[in-house]
Amino acid sequence: MGNLDTPGARLKALRTDRGMTGLALAESLDVTKSTISYWEAGRTELPWAICLALEGLYGISSRWLAAGEGPMWLAAPQRLQVPSEGGVRIPFLSRALGFTPAGEVVLPHPDSPGVSLPIVLLSEIQGEGPAIPGDLFLWRSEDEEMAPLIPLGSWVLLDVSRDARDPIKDHGIYLLRLATSQDPILRRVALDPLSGDLLAASDAPGRVPLRLQPRNKKENWMVLARARWVGHILP
Repeated sequence: MGNLDTPGARLKALRTDRGMTGLALAESLDVTKSTISYWEAGRTELPWAICLALEGLYGISSRWLAAGEGPMWLAAPQRLQVPSEGGVRIPFLSRALGFTPAGEVVLPHPDSPGVSLPIVLLSEIQGEGPAIPGDLFLWRSEDEEMAPLIPLGSWVLLDVSRDARDPIKDHGIYLLRLATSQDPILRRVALDPLSGDLLAASDAPGRVPLRLQPRNKKENWMVLARARWVGHILP
């Protein structure tokens, strides 16, 4: 998760979350692409009128954009949408805006993209323990260090419920954040029976597992979610 301490950073995170280029956002606001770049870089102040315009266009809170106050989205979406009898809609989770600094998931906007996963798939996941659709989100893997276990471009079904994150399941795959200023990463997590530490390992050759010490309060790493399924989604 990137640093969202400035209006420009929050504007960029919104644009990234919506999958928009700087030019596309500029055209929706009737400004130039350079203006968007200046706002995002903090070279010029993001006007309050623009914050209000973005609120009307994309449902983002103008107060959150301008000052980082209050909830991000104007209306909380329903956690579960069932478009048909054959599937359950699972939303995509934003890399930039997916989690708060405290590690809690930020529910996507109601208009954010998602896909309908077969109920039979969710039933199979239930075999490993309860999987509540409202706690399931799709995350696209962009981590070369997890290949070939998780090929680039694969979709990972994340369970953000507290029961899925604690206690850690030995050799399970988890979404971790090593610092609030860094994007989350997927890693295979093993338990060290001697020290009680967690070993976060990638599948890339020659990589030494990262040792995480639960008792060391100086470290601000955290477990965000557990991977319940990995695969490809056909269009």
